[in-house]
Amino acid sequence: MPDGTAKLALALSFEKARKHVVLNKIMCRSLMAITGTEVFREWVGASVVLAPGQAPNHKGTIAVLLAETEQ
Repeated sequence: MPDGTAKLALALSFEKARKHVVLNKIMCRSLMAITGTEVFREWVGASVVLAPGQAPNHKGTIAVLLAETEQ
């Protein structure tokens, strides 16, 4: 932050990837819907896909979607 304070944020990390994705409110809501819980520690292990999406303000964003499972 410009005033020198820190801002906490949730971030996704992925197996076999070095980069992280910082989550916004919409992404957090998607993960809550996918996992069925608001407890972010219980999101660990959820299989998700990142895809191009559109925010409620009609701007481009990254959508967090449930990954299709292999059968």
